[in-house]
Amino acid sequence: APRLCMFLGSGREGDMLANLLRQRGEEADGPLWVRTAAPCRICTTIVDLATDGATEIVEPSGSLVAAEWDAMLSGLGAAVPPDGVEALAIMGTAPPGTPADMYEQIARRAAGPRTKVLMDSVVNLTGALRAAADAVC
Repeated sequence: APRLCMFLGSGREGDMLANLLRQRGEEADGPLWVRTAAPCRICTTIVDLATDGATEIVEPSGSLVAAEWDAMLSGLGAAVPPDGVEALAIMGTAPPGTPADMYEQIARRAAGPRTKVLMDSVVNLTGALRAAADAVC
C-alpha cells in the first residue's frame, strides 16, 4: 500500500493538514511523518477565470534542524523492506537545512533492484538517479 513520507510544518495549518490526511487514512503519527518546528508554509493560487491564467504565491519554507532530518532517515530505515520499495516518488522543494544530497540519501535508503523512481526536481538529480541505478546493480 502506498505510504506518505514527509516533513510537516507546525502551527495551525500543519495541524489542519495532518487532520485532513488522518481522515483519509494516512498514518499521521508513524515514523514517516516528521513534524517540524518551522511552521507549515502556505501556497495560494489566484485563478483568472477570464483568461484561465493562474498566479501562485508560495511562502518560503522554514529551515529544518539536524534532528528533524535524522528522524526522517531513521523513519525510512524502519519502514523500508530490505529489498527496497516497489515505487518511490520524490516530490516537492527540499526545505532549507537539508543536506545537498538529500534526494540521493532518500533513494539509497528506499530503492531496491525493482524500484520504479519518479523525481519531480531539477536539484541534485544526478546523485539521486545514480543511487537508484546503484540499487539495480
